[in-house]
Amino acid sequence: MRLLYTTADRSFWERARLELHAEGIETFESDVDPALTTLGSPLMQREYRLYILRDEDYPQANEVLLRIGGAPTERLRLPQGAWLKLALLGIGLAIAAVALL
Repeated sequence: MRLLYTTADRSFWERARLELHAEGIETFESDVDPALTTLGSPLMQREYRLYILRDEDYPQANEVLLRIGGAPTERLRLPQGAWLKLALLGIGLAIAAVALL
């Protein structure tokens, strides 16, 4: 069993579950209410999770999720040199904050 997707959107979770079953992909679904866990808070959103039972279904299941509007699994990357600009901005803001105190 492998975690495929986690979301706070119940309607997307239901749609994804139905689409995956239509494609013949066996799933296990669960939801977690953070308000009921020891570390949770009543202000935290409920989490809906989709698991696939067979690892070999992962590429097809991921394609189904992307087709119906799931977020891509690739992380966003800053353009080259952008980290330097952000670092300089952070340093400048820190200097400005110290100067105001």
